[in-house]
Amino acid sequence: MCKKISYLQKGKEKVASDPQYPKMNTIFVLFETDMESSRVLRYLTVGTFLLALAVLAWNSVILVSRSRGGGATGVASPGSASRLLQEGSVLGGWEKNLEGEEKGARESGAAIDEEAVAEDDNEEEEEKVNGDEHEGPKLCPCPSEEEEKKEEEGPPVERRKECDPVQKVAFAKTHKTGSSTVQNILLRYGVKHDLVFAMPPNSWMFHIIDPLNSSLVLDGPWRDLGFDIFAFHCRWNYTEVNKMVPGAQYITILRDPLWTFESNYVYMGAQNARKADLNQFAERFAAKGEKRNKRAYVGQNNLLWDLGVNVEDLDNMDVVDAKIKEIDEKFELVMMMERFEESLVLFADAFCWPLEEVTYIKQNERVKEIKNVPTNKTREIMREWLRGDYKVSNTFLYVVVIIFFQLLLLPHFQLYEHFMEVFQRKIDEYGRERMAADVARLREMNTQITSECITRVVEPKAEKKTGLNAVYTFETAQGKPWCRPYTARETEYCKKIREHQTHMVEGLRLKGQLL
Repeated sequence: MCKKISYLQKGKEKVASDPQYPKMNTIFVLFETDMESSRVLRYLTVGTFLLALAVLAWNSVILVSRSRGGGATGVASPGSASRLLQEGSVLGGWEKNLEGEEKGARESGAAIDEEAVAEDDNEEEEEKVNGDEHEGPKLCPCPSEEEEKKEEEGPPVERRKECDPVQKVAFAKTHKTGSSTVQNILLRYGVKHDLVFAMPPNSWMFHIIDPLNSSLVLDGPWRDLGFDIFAFHCRWNYTEVNKMVPGAQYITILRDPLWTFESNYVYMGAQNARKADLNQFAERFAAKGEKRNKRAYVGQNNLLWDLGVNVEDLDNMDVVDAKIKEIDEKFELVMMMERFEESLVLFADAFCWPLEEVTYIKQNERVKEIKNVPTNKTREIMREWLRGDYKVSNTFLYVVVIIFFQLLLLPHFQLYEHFMEVFQRKIDEYGRERMAADVARLREMNTQITSECITRVVEPKAEKKTGLNAVYTFETAQGKPWCRPYTARETEYCKKIREHQTHMVEGLRLKGQLL
């Protein structure tokens, strides 16, 4: 119950002082007024009781709606992964090219991302009843036996809509949310279809502290090629990205803010630097309201920071609302790490890609034993400290008032939790049986690819396990060049893409197509 109540919370100071909500101020005044009349006291008691009932009813609705989420299981269609692997890769010559860059596949194998575990979904769909035999004659004809059989069999495994695949994509890459796996999918797709990447000329990512500047790409060495895909770390800025990849469809991925911070805190080395694990950090720093340093790679509200909100606005609920509205309006899909497989199914459907195009081997998965286990106290402290990413308040009275106003259909937004609700609605629209079948197919293909391409999992041996020293790597199967793009690290993949795009420019110049 407490968790669901906090889901509806909002910045108390903003709403209490907002002239658009005069009734809100009246409620606060009533709670602070000295009660001189038993009659008034009775009215307040009854009113409080009714509000409490509203709280229980509202949270019951939320609990029911959220219980409808979860992963999916079903019967897979084998063979797709084998067909995909046999197609080969544009970068199939990597094994020879990388012999001088690395010593063995152990060092060059890529790591996998944080677990994206889908929960089992046991919900049963309600049966539709066409009528009752005692109601008399039906106005519409009864379905034939063949039609009834089709209805009982349910939807087909894959029901692709007629459309053209989207090949202009802009990805807002957030830190430690499973984004490296999504990026790898985009890189593989772009290389396979000969698309051009809007990327820094000398790095695998843009500056993650300073604002994004499109001139780095538009004035860069590949400016005459035109750009199709943006998929690299940066401080997100829609206007600048739109200059680089006009007409693109936008996507991003989110994760529970507590675990986003925890993963960043360890990966970036902050835990070693501060000599404090997550629970110690919560008591020593977060509980005291430590603010994010403008030049820090990790700190308060990492999701909002990655999405372009400035340090001074991370607790400004008006700015947070504006950012959520921007994402709602401009992004085709906001994926959720906790529902990773379903996210990829929705992505493939929205962009009209075959499901085979979103197969993956997970990137940058951290060694299990160095993950923090937060206490309940830490969870409470961090939830308040990360209120910009969650967008919550810890005042019970305020929660009751906000629920009252939400019952009047006044909109109040949250970042992570808002988009989780949007995500749940998209799954409902897609169809849960259909989702179950497609998730099962995706898992089957991923299992085949992993079996074909990975010969051994390698655990890092460094004492101070941070960055890439904190993640598992793989030994990639030799003699199978189609496996290499699945396991390539972001840094080496981007190096190959830069070389490829430079050759494209040189080739066009040789043909006289460029001045």
